[in-house]
Amino acid sequence: MIRNMRMIHTSCYLNKQFNDGISLVPVGLALLIMALSLTAIAISFVSFGHLTGYASKIMEQQQKRLRQQYGLAPEHIVTDPKILQVPPSLREMLSA
Repeated sequence: MIRNMRMIHTSCYLNKQFNDGISLVPVGLALLIMALSLTAIAISFVSFGHLTGYASKIMEQQQKRLRQQYGLAPEHIVTDPKILQVPPSLREMLSA
């Protein structure tokens, strides 16, 4: 009998708690905002993701400027997109 009383008390407490003002509207709004943000990120990536040449041009300019700034000899600029995907430290393994 005591066990049944606890279950009734617990269920009444939960019903009262949910009916007294706990609202899931803020949770729903947060999920909606997150979904819209992820959609915006995906759309911007699809729109601008194909501009791979831009990053390599910036890197070429930076390397040229730094070599001039520190007085280093000019070095061959890699323009092959497949080689640019490999980090410089691993390029020797690529050619072997």
